[in-house]
Amino acid sequence: MKKSDTEIISAYLDNELNEIERKQVEDRLLIDTAFQAMFESYSVQDQLVRGAFSEIDDAPVPNNILNMLTETDDEVVPERQNVVELQSWRRAKWLSIAASFLLVALALPVLLTMNKQAITLADVLDSKVSGQTVKLDESRSVELVMSFSDTQGRFCREYKLMQPTNSQQNISCKEQGEWQTLVSSSINSTNSNNYQPASGGDSANIEEWLDSNMSGIPMSKAAEQDKLRTIDK
Repeated sequence: MKKSDTEIISAYLDNELNEIERKQVEDRLLIDTAFQAMFESYSVQDQLVRGAFSEIDDAPVPNNILNMLTETDDEVVPERQNVVELQSWRRAKWLSIAASFLLVALALPVLLTMNKQAITLADVLDSKVSGQTVKLDESRSVELVMSFSDTQGRFCREYKLMQPTNSQQNISCKEQGEWQTLVSSSINSTNSNNYQPASGGDSANIEEWLDSNMSGIPMSKAAEQDKLRTIDK
């Protein structure tokens, strides 16, 4: 049975395609604008959802939630006869919270606040996946847009550095262990959640650089995670 475009994109993002199938998807992305738009939409949603669940997976489960799960297990054994059992490692997760978190993640970036110690922009670029907004301090945050390789084989990231004044949309690439900002455009903020390029010319700088220097398409979620695990920090 022929797969739908939605199934093909989902399989690509989940690394479920073989090399030939992945190449077919990537070749189509270069010529089919409608398919490219669908891919970009699903890719952003995939990043946001995975980021949300990653945060949930890492969070400890409060004792009162564990007690509720235990009590519920004892009470609903008869009703389970017609229900497929969840894997045991999933039962300890915050399932109800995960569901609500998912709805939010599809519409808004996941906001991560780093309170343990001061975090630098380089720390964020070295470790956080795209689709997240990471707070650097009380007045500055970084929204990670995408990761890709440039024509020189460097690992590059597009992001927005949001601050009270002089907010910027940047592209930085990792070179000899350091992040080098190669192109930047100014961003105006009409309110805290609405950032726009300061001018068409500034925005064009980003697009022109990507057209000339980006190799292929943005990295998939899995490829980005693999790169972040092995990056020279």
